[in-house]
Amino acid sequence: MSGVDAARRAAGLIGLALLVATAASAQTVQELIDKNLAARGGVDKLRSIETVKSAGKLTGRGLTMSTTTWAKRPNKLRRETKFPDRTITVAFDGTTVWGLDSTIGKPQPMTGPQAESARAEAGIDPLFLDYKEKGIEIELAGTETIEGQPAHHLKVTKPGGRVAHHYVSAETGLELRIVETFDQGGIKTEVRTDLSNYKAVEGMQVPFTIKQYASGNLAVEFNLEQVEFNVLIDDEMFSPK
Repeated sequence: MSGVDAARRAAGLIGLALLVATAASAQTVQELIDKNLAARGGVDKLRSIETVKSAGKLTGRGLTMSTTTWAKRPNKLRRETKFPDRTITVAFDGTTVWGLDSTIGKPQPMTGPQAESARAEAGIDPLFLDYKEKGIEIELAGTETIEGQPAHHLKVTKPGGRVAHHYVSAETGLELRIVETFDQGGIKTEVRTDLSNYKAVEGMQVPFTIKQYASGNLAVEFNLEQVEFNVLIDDEMFSPK
């Protein structure tokens, strides 16, 4: 065999190996997604949810506040947070995110990370459900240890190019951590969300403790107290008022 033939053969083997590795990686990602959705309650049960009402306690900046959230398909959200002297409401009617301070009484359209967060939260379906149809790309970026648990690191690229990093428990398939970077006015902030204390609610696994960190510092902690699925919610709940 000539040197040229040997080089061509080696190149062909390398190309084949890369194709096999790519296929294996894609299969592994899909297997991880399937495991996550099954752990959360299964695709059919997740798709059957039309509305969600949840309530709990939010702790941050030395305060503990009661907060209630309503969400409705396809993408509506309302959250009321009760401070000692006021109630702050954030509502998304499917088009615009509104903020309302009870001491002012006039809703204002919102922008920035908080508005983006409200829009992202408004979708009842989990991010991984039908992710390809949503134009989301997911790749396996390796394995890491999160709070003592081995986890798969999934790099998630959303339409428009925004990247988030999801860490899924190798044992349970449930999400342990999400890391995103937000840019507001040229200032970049890394936001880390840790999910834990999963409990079964109507056959679905729900994280009852959520901690959010900004640039490494704990910003807020949310402890869920009650979750209800498919409760009656009027569309007027999501209008600015």
